[in-house]
Amino acid sequence: MKRLLICALLMPAFGCGSTASSSGSSARAEGSLVVKVTAGPTCPAQQVSTACAPRSVKGAQLRLQGPSDQTIVSDDTGVARADALPAGVYQLTPQPVAGLMSTPSPTQVVVSSGDTAHAVVTYDTGIR
Repeated sequence: MKRLLICALLMPAFGCGSTASSSGSSARAEGSLVVKVTAGPTCPAQQVSTACAPRSVKGAQLRLQGPSDQTIVSDDTGVARADALPAGVYQLTPQPVAGLMSTPSPTQVVVSSGDTAHAVVTYDTGIR
């Protein structure tokens, strides 16, 4: 009983009873990815003197291929997020969105352990 109590107290610090070496550790290096998805232009005949901000795109599907393959979708604010991604290099491939003229080219993103990578994807509205 004393050994069990001592193990329970020391386990967080020393991994009591663990035989895994640092080279055989099962801990994965993970990070996050946040993608802002917009569409523009939003004003016809936009001029340099008049700012016409792009709009957020809801429901855009973005395919991630790399150490972990998945599809993330942008929310009401145009943000798509992937958490607990294995660290590594990913190909981010936007999928077509109904009502928008073209699909942005794929881009490469690097997810580092313990960090959040950021990317911006901009669709063309076709407004000129």
